[in-house]
Amino acid sequence: MGDSRENQAYRTTLFEGQTWLSEDMDYYEYKDSLITNHSLCAKVVYKPDANFMIYGDCDGASRFYTFEAAKNVCPKGWRLPTRADWNGVMEKAEEQGTSYLKKLFVIGNGTATDEFGLSLRRDGGVKYSNGIPEFFLSGSNLFWLEDGSFVITDAEKTTYSTDKELESTALIPVRCIKN
Repeated sequence: MGDSRENQAYRTTLFEGQTWLSEDMDYYEYKDSLITNHSLCAKVVYKPDANFMIYGDCDGASRFYTFEAAKNVCPKGWRLPTRADWNGVMEKAEEQGTSYLKKLFVIGNGTATDEFGLSLRRDGGVKYSNGIPEFFLSGSNLFWLEDGSFVITDAEKTTYSTDKELESTALIPVRCIKN
């Protein structure tokens, strides 16, 4: 899928009749203060004191967004997924037996096989502590849903966020699904 806003190409996968991005969004528009003030590259979190250029492409590292910014990240014709969308993925995955979760994650994450082509990453999310960005739920895949909650998938299960304060301040990766 090509994103005409910045001429960036994203991999997609067809899963049970729905087209999903098979990588996290890395949209950044330096003229859009919502995006510039409410998104962050993972590499900045790893080394907050480093002099990284945070504009533009994250060079393969995840970009994290607040929910307000996330609502504007998916390209035209794409949207944030719903709980029903993700529940459909999980129902199909669970039919595969006890090892279904490893089929969702990108190869290189332990025993992951990425059999379903979704290439989920275990980057967790980002929150600020005393003004310094730090990871939380590292080892889990997180992404925003259109209702303002986020999916949390780890090696054993999928759950949904329930902490409204965290949902209002956290920076989480974005996956999009085609309308």
